[in-house]
Order: sequence, then structure tokens, then C-alpha cells
Amino acid sequence: MKKLYLGKIDRAYNKSRDIPFWAGCFPGTDDYSYDESVLMSYINSGRKYTKKNQLLVENIARYYFLPKLAIELNCLHNVNYSCKFWEPVLFNWLYLVTACAWMHFLNVREFTASHKDECFEVYVFNKKQEWRFVDTFDFYQRGMSSSLFHHWLLTRITDREMPASWKRKAQEFDIAPAIQDESIKDYRSRRCIGIKGLGDTGQIILSIILALKPAGKTDEDNFICPVLEQPDENLLKTMPESFISIIEEIIRETMPLSFNEYFYRYNKRAKSKRYTKGKIRLTGPVNHFHEQMKYYLGHALMHGEKVICTQHGGAYGQLQSLVGAILEYNYYGFFSWGWKKHDQYKGRIYDLPSPFLQKFSDRHKFKDNKLIFVSGDINPLHSTVFQSGPVNEELFLYGKEKKRFISLLDKNILKQVLFRPYPHTTGSLNELQYIKKTYKDIAVCEGDLNSKILKSRLVVIDQPMTTLLIVISANIPFIGFWDKSLWKMCQQAEPLFEELEKAGVIFGNAAAAADKVNEIWPGIEKWWQQSDIQAIRKEWCFRFARKKKHWWKEWLSILWKI
Repeated sequence: MKKLYLGKIDRAYNKSRDIPFWAGCFPGTDDYSYDESVLMSYINSGRKYTKKNQLLVENIARYYFLPKLAIELNCLHNVNYSCKFWEPVLFNWLYLVTACAWMHFLNVREFTASHKDECFEVYVFNKKQEWRFVDTFDFYQRGMSSSLFHHWLLTRITDREMPASWKRKAQEFDIAPAIQDESIKDYRSRRCIGIKGLGDTGQIILSIILALKPAGKTDEDNFICPVLEQPDENLLKTMPESFISIIEEIIRETMPLSFNEYFYRYNKRAKSKRYTKGKIRLTGPVNHFHEQMKYYLGHALMHGEKVICTQHGGAYGQLQSLVGAILEYNYYGFFSWGWKKHDQYKGRIYDLPSPFLQKFSDRHKFKDNKLIFVSGDINPLHSTVFQSGPVNEELFLYGKEKKRFISLLDKNILKQVLFRPYPHTTGSLNELQYIKKTYKDIAVCEGDLNSKILKSRLVVIDQPMTTLLIVISANIPFIGFWDKSLWKMCQQAEPLFEELEKAGVIFGNAAAAADKVNEIWPGIEKWWQQSDIQAIRKEWCFRFARKKKHWWKEWLSILWKI
């Protein structure tokens, strides 16, 4: 009988017979490959409707489950906090767990429908698991980034959808102990905190300025999208009843202790701080995983303060679907690195220069002869949230394109290659091991990446993320290649990416990129300094990677007007 693996494959796995349900079966194993033989035998529904599903999950998480949980948690803790408070506290975890469950639900339904008459021995999670996640960070690390968690989640869904011909085979697992983010010990509550590229001294100075600034006029609601105090029951009709039933259970089984048992600890500290209606609170991505900071934001919003989030990486204003957008654009405002609108996402966007990118401004020098290949992450566990980029079987093809690029380089150029694997994250496929199987002698780029690319001959990137912004800001010659059908750009960004493509800087596949590298290698500096390439680069910088020596003048000007 064929085995269907929902979780990590084991030594009994036979790739000529058995079926790994998804790419998440391979992280942490030593014998995975990028062969077509391991690709899934179903079409990934999540890939077809990324934007649609992201909006669907966002709506049901924000307008049904969040107000519902707010009512329950208010009763539990004997408080009467509005959903303005609970939005930053709950929403990141709530969106991630709902999105992950919905992605798996779609794939399970599709797979069972097309294989209902076949016989499978299905490897399932044996018992009901009490995860007891400490906080959102623990949920992300021990949950979203864990093969065991996804195995458990798929078991919960498959148990309800399993055809009669399938045989259930339970497995026992040991769950890793809780992980608590060390940053949780940082209890500072400043008016400016977590800004990318701005050190402690700069943030303290900006905090003092914001504290001295008189409170401004306030709107009725400092959120871009409305915050509902009662759940919108109509949203239940947008998803199957069977999914609503299972996600209701999963939400309660995965709720971090920071929202129930440890609520008093975080809330007491946050309540002791002073909040002033109309004052500004400027933040980095602290509403993602920093639990104490989220409680500060909750009280600030409930007291009528204006929370402004700031850009902290690539893809903002560019990728068609981005989780960061739904987490950060909904507050009073968002400081971007030059762009004004991001497709379908609502937000009050302030286009400003980046303090982070200014540090790299035109700093490139031709000091060595190295080609640094900066590789993107191959993490199936993190690709379950309806964000632009490869998912499931596409991740294997993405990995093969990396090797294909290397294989097509001229032998003399290959000697100069430094391969920079993405910093290994829990749930990632081991791409360095995969590359080393064929290219044992390839040199690895270790240590601080940014200092090395600033003196390299050429940088190659295979995804449009933060490194793209750095190389363009620093005026580093680069070649990019990625599948445009996977890394879809929003309508505002697409024209400029097309200009880079026409100029022969970015390509849709590894073969074309390798051909270009072979062509320009003898005269890279002359090629890069062509007037058309430099004109596009400067326009791209202004639109998506804006930098200015005295960037703080524009920031202060905007902040004083708000």
C-alpha cells in the first residue's frame, strides 16, 4: 500500500511509490532531492488565487475572529478593552494561523477529491496536542516554522476529509520545549522604537522630539480599515462550514499564553505607561512578534494616539501580495522608502527617504574580482500565508534554477563565485548541501554580506527582496533572475521592473541570466555605467529605495505636520 506523508518523511520513504503531501515533508531530512519525482501530484489551489485568498483570510481574521476573541478575552480578564486594543495584540498570530489552516484545507480538499478511490496508508499525528505557545514568537518558531506543527494541523484537517479507502496510521512525536524571544526582556516604551537603520541614540532623540511635540488633532478612528467591535457573521458564508468548524478549534488550541494566562503580566506593565490622545508613536515591526510592545501599542491606540509604522525591508510597494502590508498599513500612517501606493492595499502612505539605505548610498568600489550569488530562502513552512513567491513544488523548481545558473557560468567565472546561502531558518531546505552535491569546491560567502558586496565585481540575486534595494542604492552591478509568474509585482511597480528587464539587468530564468553574466564579465564596469542603466537605477532608487543624506529633515517635517 502506498504511504501518504503529511509530515516529515522517514527512512521507510520510497520516492518511487510513496507520496509526500507537500514540500514541508522535506525540511530536516538528509535525503531529499529536487527531482521531479518528489513533486506533488495535485495542483496547488493556493497558488492560483493568492490575492483572493489573502483578502479572504484577512477579512475573516480581522472582522470575525478578532472581535469575537476580543469579547471572550475581555470577559476572561474582566476588562472592557475595545478592538483597537486587541488589533495589534492578536492580529499577527490570528492571521498566520488562519492563513496556514486555509492553505492546508484547500490542498487537502483538492487532493482527497482527486484520490478518493485510491488506497493510502496515511501517517497522522497520534494525539491531541497541547502546544501552550508562550507568545507569538514561540508560535512562529515552534509552530509555523515546525514540520511537526504542520503535520498536526494537516492531521486535524485530513481526519475530517479522509476517504473511507484510506487507512490511518498514527505516529508519536516529542514536541520541542517553548521558545521565548530574548527581546521580550526589552520593556522600553518609547515614542520611537524599532526603526530600521536608526540606532538607539537616534531613536531616543526622535522619541524626545515626539514627546515634546504638541498633540495633534485626532480622527474618530486612527485605523485605515474599520475596527469592528462585534463579529461580522456574514463572513462565515465566505468559507465552508467544515473549515469554520475546524479553525474555531485550532485557534483556541494554538492561542499563545501571552493572551490568557500571562495577560496580566504584559498588561500591568503597559497600563503603567502614559498615553496622550493625538500624540505620535513611530515604530518598526514591533507588532509582529514583540509581545510587550504590542501591549503598549494596544493601549496607545485605545487612548487615541497615532501609531505610524515604518518600512523595514524589501518588497513593500512592489510585490502583489505581502503579509507585512496587512499587518502594518492599517494604522494611522506608514513611512515608505519612496513609494506612494501598493496596489489593492489601503493605507496612508508617506513616501520618504530610508535611513537604512542611506548607509549604502553609492558606496560600491571595485576592490575584488568576486561574483557573489546571494540566494533566497527555500522554506515551505513559511510559504503557507498567501504571499507572492514560490510555494510547495515551485520551491523545488526554484532550487533547481539556482543550480542551473551555476552550471551555465563560464568555468573561469565559476572560479570567482562566492555562494551566499540564505541564513538557515527552521523549516528551510538545506540549499547549501544541495549545491555542494554537484559543486563541492564552490566557495561560500561567510561573515557580513553587506561589507563583501560593496567591494564585489558583480552581485547575482534570485528574488526581489531587501538585497535588491541595497545593491541598487549602493550602485553595485547586479544581475537578477526570478520567475515573474511567482514573484508577481503590483501594478505600480511592474513598469519599472520591466525597464530593468529591457535593460538586461533582470531576467525570468537562470539560463538567460547566466548568458548575460558570461557576456558582460570582461567589461562589467563599462556595462553598468551605461547611461540607460544608470537612469533606470536612479529612477528605481527614487521610487522604491529613496535615500538622502539629511533624511531626517523630511521625517521631521512630516511628523510635525501630522
